[in-house]
Amino acid sequence: MQTTQEQTRDQQFSNLYEQHNGRVYRVCRRIMRNDADARDASQETFATISQRLPAMRCNDNVAGWVHRIAVNTSLSPKRRARARPSQLLGDITGPAEDQRELALADERVEMPFEAPARAEMQADVRRAIAGLSPKLRETVELRYFEGLSYDAIGDRLGVSAGTIKSRLFRAHEALSFWLTPAMARHCA
Repeated sequence: MQTTQEQTRDQQFSNLYEQHNGRVYRVCRRIMRNDADARDASQETFATISQRLPAMRCNDNVAGWVHRIAVNTSLSPKRRARARPSQLLGDITGPAEDQRELALADERVEMPFEAPARAEMQADVRRAIAGLSPKLRETVELRYFEGLSYDAIGDRLGVSAGTIKSRLFRAHEALSFWLTPAMARHCA
């Protein structure tokens, strides 16, 4: 028979799981780069959350805390060693209904030859983002794929908004370096 305290803890965990399950899976998927490892990392994340739940304070940033556990679980050395080779970012963002397409085309009618060129450019952008360091890639994904503000990203990652701005600046420089030849190729 469970005590009232255990029932409350179970209910808290249940609520946390319902609120953050999808987000945790997407974070693990981006880092692990395949479904099987992402499911394992997601399950391990919630096992860690269950163990640490009694120590969580009410005034903690729950979303940031959950996100950090998911990232740390996915980046742990034993998991990274098992992770499969890189895939395109479009392949690692999760189920099709969760994917956010890069908006590279404007709202005009597209000529038949433009769709393959746009798809190729999107693939170049995805490869460039996937080639960033984990910290820069995570910051770019939170900013541009999840649409979070600098402050929200900082809260989630446990760093200042200034650090987020610095990471985005470095990411933009790296992406510019990698994408300048691709842009020249596509615009020629």
